[in-house]
Amino acid sequence: MFKIKLYLPYLILFLFATGHAQSWQFVGQQEFSNTATSARLAFSPTGVPYIVYQDADFSNRSRVVSFDGTAWQDLGTVSTAAADSESIAFDPNDNSVWVAHALNGARQVFMYRYDGSNWQSRSLSGNSSSNRYNKHLGLHYVENFGNPYMEAYKFPALSAASGSAQAIGSFTNFINNNVPGSGQGYSSTGRNNTIAVDKYGNLLTNQTNDDVFTSFLRLNGKTVNSRNIGTLSYQAKHYAIAKNRVLLHTRDFNATSDVLKFFIGNNQSATPVGVPNNQGRLVDLDIDSNDRVYAIFANSNNEVTLNINTSGVWSADQFFPTISTTSNGYFHQIAVNETTDEVYFMYRENNGKLSILKFVPPSLPRIYVDIDAVGNGSGESWVDAFTDLTSAINAIQPGVTNEIWVAEGTYRTIVSGGTDGFTIATDGISIYGGFDGTESQLSERDVRINETIISGDANNNDGGFNFTTSSRNDNSDHVLRISGNNILIDGFSIADGHANGGGDHNNAGAIYVNDDVTGLTLRNCTIKDNVAYDGGGAIRWWSNQSSATINIENCIFDNNTSRWGSSIYFLTRNNASIEVVITNNLLINNRTINRGNDQGFSGDIWLRTTGTNSTLSGLLVNNTLSNFSSFGQGSGLSQPTAIGVSDRNGVSTVDIYNTISYGHQTNPGVSINGVGVVSTNNNSPATINVYNSIAEGGFSHATSATASSANDPLFTDVANNDFTLASGSPAINSGDNAALTLPGVSITNDLDFNQRLVDNTVDMGAFETATSLSNDGIHFDNNLKLYPNPVTSTLFIKTEFEIESVKILNLSRQVVSKSQNDKRLDVNGLPAGLYILQVTNTQNETSTLKFLKK
Repeated sequence: MFKIKLYLPYLILFLFATGHAQSWQFVGQQEFSNTATSARLAFSPTGVPYIVYQDADFSNRSRVVSFDGTAWQDLGTVSTAAADSESIAFDPNDNSVWVAHALNGARQVFMYRYDGSNWQSRSLSGNSSSNRYNKHLGLHYVENFGNPYMEAYKFPALSAASGSAQAIGSFTNFINNNVPGSGQGYSSTGRNNTIAVDKYGNLLTNQTNDDVFTSFLRLNGKTVNSRNIGTLSYQAKHYAIAKNRVLLHTRDFNATSDVLKFFIGNNQSATPVGVPNNQGRLVDLDIDSNDRVYAIFANSNNEVTLNINTSGVWSADQFFPTISTTSNGYFHQIAVNETTDEVYFMYRENNGKLSILKFVPPSLPRIYVDIDAVGNGSGESWVDAFTDLTSAINAIQPGVTNEIWVAEGTYRTIVSGGTDGFTIATDGISIYGGFDGTESQLSERDVRINETIISGDANNNDGGFNFTTSSRNDNSDHVLRISGNNILIDGFSIADGHANGGGDHNNAGAIYVNDDVTGLTLRNCTIKDNVAYDGGGAIRWWSNQSSATINIENCIFDNNTSRWGSSIYFLTRNNASIEVVITNNLLINNRTINRGNDQGFSGDIWLRTTGTNSTLSGLLVNNTLSNFSSFGQGSGLSQPTAIGVSDRNGVSTVDIYNTISYGHQTNPGVSINGVGVVSTNNNSPATINVYNSIAEGGFSHATSATASSANDPLFTDVANNDFTLASGSPAINSGDNAALTLPGVSITNDLDFNQRLVDNTVDMGAFETATSLSNDGIHFDNNLKLYPNPVTSTLFIKTEFEIESVKILNLSRQVVSKSQNDKRLDVNGLPAGLYILQVTNTQNETSTLKFLKK
């Protein structure tokens, strides 16, 4: 990060602050105040920034200023008396401004209300000259506590000689008149120590006689009946609180240097990034509506460091300007505007005047993510991409952000054993993977070569694959939770979810779709190695919507396990109506099994209507299902099947076109069906119409079957997961072309991104077959040829078009070689065998041919 010092010309700092689209910018004029001895920043209920500060140029009187959107406006001093400390709060009923003001010397507390032109004094009970107050004054508005009132904490001054802990009380003042309220609760404090009060009314006090460190802290949360929300037994030079988040500047026992400690309640959490200095007085924090915590402290270089805690992980803000904390009387404050969630930073300049910076996020219609990026982390380009997926998701700007592009690599969930890995909550977002980190067009990515993995294995330690594998205890229940509408997930491998959290968290190892989602598209993804204790090893959706649609296109479901619905499990609640469109997918090696004494059912796919008056409309086109294992032994499991459709209380109608469901396994002595009901336990057969398909066991459980059979589809090499069609397969040129353009369906390529519909008739299943070795394949150019074929060393491509890229794939559809703009290919290094050549021209048209390497 480019560094500057505060004492350099202010113009340089301004240029730094405005030089990035995502940056800290001054609020109004820099150095807008008189000389300030202390200050507090707060926001009105409408989001207007206000500051109360001790004006050293006017005998340390408490002065208040507000920002009108352009400049800071002076509201004058609250009294003519010198201040010792001050605090500011607002009455949300009338937006009136209140200041608590402790007099210098006697430190008696007075309260003042601004009437729009003048400051009016408000009395406080017990405010006699015998009461003295600590410098850290707390003032906040309390509601839902009988009549609303303003509350000011009083902190009695302690005798340095006795050093004994004394009580902290609170004064209250009713806002509608001058009648004071009574004190509400007490805690105790030690001699000469800091006391923290946040804007929510939470109080952090200490109970010790130690002059340097605090050995016993008490968190006091303002509630109707009780304050105490926990205790912390830690020494601390200084500390700050926001809600129940606590930041300590402390030193471990027998240590020689200071450290930071962060707590949620009284539970210690991850430590902020960076090393604090030994001043011990410059820590502060605040929290936004998304529970992001912003922590400020002085580092070992005596410069301000800002850390942001998102979902339990701290990261240093790379955009924060370098500010020295060594000037005499320096202080600072971090504050979140609750109305806008904008983050403000107030600090004292070298000359004693105040400046405020505000974080101004970029406009991010597209967000970039690359785990290997080394830029500024703004997410605005590949160079400056976020390096983690969580930051990108949190940076989504509703109404502005349309896309997230993610480069190849593995992006792991960050909370070990958490229920949700990544939550996608913003409507209309498209998230794309499969990039190498240089592309400018979506068409330039290659999702097979640039595998982009979203993994639920937080610790990267999976050592087995079943319900009880201990190494999966750190895995997220759901890798993705979808809670927004009309989201597109395209080009990812979604892996390693382990749904064992109980209740709904026993379902959907990879993707949990919230009940109220109305639309989701999953495209060009591989969903693999996921486990669910109950239903939906890969994905589950239990819709409660009167109209909702989910599309799954060009995806691979591989090695997923559950008790039922090993890959896809969709069902309805009462009065729901959902549409499911599943096209051009490969489902292999998935299984349903018993979980101990909890018996499993069946279905690699299980579509169910379970709610009364509900309907499910399903359309399956050009899918391949094979090697599904149905080993569950649940009661009523009379129809183990790969594709299950059943009604419990509603009505299901599913149409199946050009689909192969063959080569499955079940318990000894039990037959399996390519299409069936799954369970007769509270389920009845639904309407299942089959067209131009192959299913193991035939279609005795279907309502109708047209141009379909139980013949072996003759996959190329099942042992090596090659489910393309071998020569002579009855599935070649046997599909229904009309299915490719049914409502909700638009199939132009097969699962290998080859042209769909060769030789005038589409094949069944997910893969289209090119039927010749040389020039009878798929062409954008009728004169496109390969020679020699078979080839020994050099393969030539003849075409009238300019070539953009060339790829060589083996029969498992793995890319073994690729090049750019090359019509002469060296194949010396390839083992002998049959290969697939994909040639793409500059118009982004692709031709596919086969050649034989001798």
